[in-house]
Amino acid sequence: MSVMVSIFKHTASQNLASAALSTTSTSSTKPETSKLVAVMLHASAAITETVEVVYDSGTGANYDTVLDSQGLVAATDYFFQPAHPLLVDSTDQIKITCTNNNTTGTVYVTAIFEEIR
Repeated sequence: MSVMVSIFKHTASQNLASAALSTTSTSSTKPETSKLVAVMLHASAAITETVEVVYDSGTGANYDTVLDSQGLVAATDYFFQPAHPLLVDSTDQIKITCTNNNTTGTVYVTAIFEEIR
């Protein structure tokens, strides 16, 4: 028996000299019902910034939840993987932010989703 898995990626980049990163997965970058697999961020230079991953509930802002927040110090990479399956429906989104307090480098983010059938 073979199992087919569909993977979808949401990608974004931001030059931190210009502005902070703020990107949100959209229904066009993830299936109707999916599981967040991982969030990865790579910086072109060592950065000292705060990265945050937020469950942006389609029910409303009162239900939004910070999944992870990490202060990076002279780092080039960040990785977040939920400890337990995190199901996201078509109205829910995942928001990823990175501050630009030190206005150094460009960050590249990838959020990976697995389709749930």
